[in-house]
Amino acid sequence: MISSSAFCINIERYRRRKRYQRLKHKKTCRRWKIKVKLRVQPKVSSAMKLLKGCRDSYVRMMLCFAGHLAQFNTGNVFLFKRIPKPSFSF
Repeated sequence: MISSSAFCINIERYRRRKRYQRLKHKKTCRRWKIKVKLRVQPKVSSAMKLLKGCRDSYVRMMLCFAGHLAQFNTGNVFLFKRIPKPSFSF
């Protein structure tokens, strides 16, 4: 059987041999840190939805232009003139 004093001596020799140094301060002691990374995925619309949106906006723009050109071809002289409001005097 090994006595406790002999056991302690062997550990002390082992520490001296391996140059073991105990951490003295809590600052030097590193704790395990678990980093939580939140993955934020940007919402990416599909290519078909993007093309449909572009087509719809193009069609709306062309219809708007067609409506304005129809006004030019009517021969309306008062298209760009401001018509004054009638004033009533009592």
